[in-house]
Amino acid sequence: MSIKSRLERLETTLDCKTESTTRSAFRRAFEGFLALNRWLGERGYADALAAVEAGETGPESLSDDLREQAEYDHKRRVYARVERVLYAGQLPNDADLRLVSHGPGDVSPESGSCM
Repeated sequence: MSIKSRLERLETTLDCKTESTTRSAFRRAFEGFLALNRWLGERGYADALAAVEAGETGPESLSDDLREQAEYDHKRRVYARVERVLYAGQLPNDADLRLVSHGPGDVSPESGSCM
């Protein structure tokens, strides 16, 4: 057996293990996401931010996921407010635009920043 064929066999074996590991990590993350959403629904929360605002820490295995999703939920709420206002034919307020476009930094017209 040549070194080339051994190397090809080794590369094939490693790729399969890496792919399998990646799939199982994705599956665990996805199952955690579903479990968190189930937990939120059972307790009547609209989203993770609502649960955190109510003082919930979440199940022990999902507490980090709860906090992470709560951070995303804040921005999702801002996007929803901006979309509602735009749909009504009005302009969103500056604070929401700042969060949507650049985060909490100064993006006022006076600062010279572009939106």
